[in-house]
Amino acid sequence: MLASHDIALLPPIPGPWGNVRSNAKALAAHTCGLPVTSGLNYAELHRLVSSPAMRAHLGQQGYAEVVMRGSAAQSAAEWLALLLAHRLEKSNNHA
Repeated sequence: MLASHDIALLPPIPGPWGNVRSNAKALAAHTCGLPVTSGLNYAELHRLVSSPAMRAHLGQQGYAEVVMRGSAAQSAAEWLALLLAHRLEKSNNHA
């Protein structure tokens, strides 16, 4: 159903819940090749609605970003780096 749309409109969630919200919806939209907007900038939204070429370009960019950064190997490498940094920080604090 998501892939049948032209634009993913993802307005921000107000308050503290907005600060901890997952980006899963944006990732799903990008994976479908959709441009993502919050809808808060009317001029941006108007350009997206008016320009199929702009939607296609931004959708392709989002998809490429997901492919580049969303691989299991990339994710595993980032988690390993985070865990090693935490381990090093913890050992430095106890020294």
